[in-house]
Amino acid sequence: MPQDIYTKSLLSFFDPDDGSWKRYENEKGFLAFISPMDGVTYEQGNADVYVKDLPFYVDVKIVQMRSLDEQAEPQFCFFLKYGAQGTQYVQLKGQSDVIHEVNEESELNITLDTVFDYLKFFNLFTSNDEGNSFYVIEGQNSELFKSYSAYEVSRYLRKFTGSKIDDASELGVYTINTRVLCDGTLYDCDFDVTRDGFVEMKEDNWVGSV
Repeated sequence: MPQDIYTKSLLSFFDPDDGSWKRYENEKGFLAFISPMDGVTYEQGNADVYVKDLPFYVDVKIVQMRSLDEQAEPQFCFFLKYGAQGTQYVQLKGQSDVIHEVNEESELNITLDTVFDYLKFFNLFTSNDEGNSFYVIEGQNSELFKSYSAYEVSRYLRKFTGSKIDDASELGVYTINTRVLCDGTLYDCDFDVTRDGFVEMKEDNWVGSV
């Protein structure tokens, strides 16, 4: 079937002010629950907590903990909130098996409308053997470009013709061609994403550094 260029914006993960995030109701309790983490005790005053629904799940939310330090760039930690009545939490630290475990215990909703968001989520929160993740750049409206100059955006999108999704859902798989950033290098990649949440990079073509 013919492929159309993807023109929507993918789910945001780092901008709590974009209107899609809500402040976590029991922020104080959650910060006490995860502290200490990596030797740091988090509390109201040095961290904010936000939560949002994930469209490719029926009953799973993502929780963002953002550290507050006027002398440094904010640091982000992410958790999935899942299970019966949302009583289970797991931190997203780069292991794909953690996501697959949540997938097995939750109801997925991977469709033509949500599969690209799932790909961004999966690639962002899993790491390769070198410890790097793949940041999906869907196009001109990528979250990555929010504070970039037109020049910087042009460097990220050079020689890029746009993201495309091939709907082969009758076979239980979607093929997505898009651009990704990994450790300062751009690639154009083909991914297969199954309706049960497995992602495979089928091909990657080196573009260059940024």
